[in-house]
Amino acid sequence: MPDKRAFGRMELCGSVKVKVPDQTGESINTDLNNIGYGGFCISAPEMIQPGTTVDFQIVTHAAYQPLDGKGVVRYVINPAPGKVSRFKTGIEFMEINKNMVTHILNKLQEQISAHLMSRSKIKPIDYIPF
Repeated sequence: MPDKRAFGRMELCGSVKVKVPDQTGESINTDLNNIGYGGFCISAPEMIQPGTTVDFQIVTHAAYQPLDGKGVVRYVINPAPGKVSRFKTGIEFMEINKNMVTHILNKLQEQISAHLMSRSKIKPIDYIPF
C-alpha cells in the first residue's frame, strides 16, 4: 500500500482511548504505535471501519496532559493469519490541539537527538575560533 501521508510519523509508546460516537458508547482502550502532525496509528483489538469519525484521548510520557481530539479512520490493516489479532488503524486528526502535537513531536526529536549525541564520538563544539 503506497504511503499517502502528508506528514511523516514518529514511533511513540502510549495508550489511546477511542470512542465511536455512533456505537454503544463504550470505548476501545489500545496502544499507540506512532504519531505525526497529521494523525496517529493504533493497534486496535477490533475493526473500526475506514471513514468512521472517532473521539480519542492519547496518554503518553511525551505530553504533559492527555491529548483529546476527534479524527477519522483512514486505513485499517487486518492482522496476518495466525498472529495476535490486532488491527493496525491509521487515524487522521480532524479536531486537535496542534500546539500539543507540536510539543510532543519536538520532545521526541530532542530525545532522539540526545540519544544520537550520547552515542556519537563527535561532541558538540561550544566555541569555533575564526
